Amino acid sequence: PILVRANACVNATLVLLVAFSVLRALLFVIQADPTLGFALGSIFLGLGTSLMYTNNLAAICDHSDPSWRSSALGAYRFLRDMGYTVGTLVTGVIAAWVGIPSSSRRVRAQPS
Repeated sequence: PILVRANACVNATLVLLVAFSVLRALLFVIQADPTLGFALGSIFLGLGTSLMYTNNLAAICDHSDPSWRSSALGAYRFLRDMGYTVGTLVTGVIAAWVGIPSSSRRVRAQPS
């Protein structure tokens, strides 16, 4: 059991090290070419989400009693969707506070 715990800690540390390395590389790419950087960031975000979403569902199913498993999955999906909603709103407020113009204003301001 001690070796299993040590192996899990090493794996978690390795995952974090790779994640921060990818993030650092993306920040350099964003500084050089913002469009390419955000495209690569979107790809990595999609890959990470696709890997974690199924694992989270499996973990919920493994650790919940079969009699209330559907309620646990419903609560997880509700909280996930609320995170999408609240995260979007908070990001918009922060962007407005920092002074980033909205994309709708940017599109309207383009000459035809």
